[in-house]
Amino acid sequence: MTADELSGIIAALKGIGSVSEQSRIERTLDKLHASSNAVVSMREPIIIDLASYYKDEFKNKIEIIKHAILESRIIEFDYYSEKGKSRRRIEPYVVIFKWTAWYVFGYCLERQDWRMFKLMRLWNVTLCDETYILRKIPPERKGFETQFTDDIRLTALFAQSERYKLVESYGLNCYTETENGLLFEFGFENRDYLMSWLLSFGDKVKVIEPDDIVKEIQAIAENILSRYNQT
Repeated sequence: MTADELSGIIAALKGIGSVSEQSRIERTLDKLHASSNAVVSMREPIIIDLASYYKDEFKNKIEIIKHAILESRIIEFDYYSEKGKSRRRIEPYVVIFKWTAWYVFGYCLERQDWRMFKLMRLWNVTLCDETYILRKIPPERKGFETQFTDDIRLTALFAQSERYKLVESYGLNCYTETENGLLFEFGFENRDYLMSWLLSFGDKVKVIEPDDIVKEIQAIAENILSRYNQT
């Protein structure tokens, strides 16, 4: 391998090391250096940190799920969603990092269907003794992009002062310049994320569509005002 190729591998391994057993990654890095004639500094110009702020707990969670996948063992966990807390049992197949979040894709024994679970909402993971026979993933589910569908089409008008936030999240060409502000049209798959994101802009955004999002924001604004008007 060339120095550039080896450098890219090392940067990727260090990123995986942020959510995996560090000693294993270090052994792999040592082997790469020992078996290559290329001279590559361990001081890489790129740092990848895939962990969250509760790093140790997150590493442990991924390690359990990874062992379960390799050994075809069922996992059980508490899952927090908009419907509340539930205890789930799944046959895990793959761990996915998508955009800014980690997910586990598997067969949910409760729903009797394939599901994607967000690791940030998944707690108290138990590695069960029960094993499972690998199922054939339906072709339409193999493209994991289909699990992140843009079901919510947002149209909103942002103040000019919020341009940098839009560029930071969705790139230079995510909006259209208008006389009244920055017209933003985009698809979202997660309503909870969308609502939190929109509310973070305060009065610097006006949602145009969809109507149910407009009404929900109006209700939230009225509730906030009511709280502050209480004596």
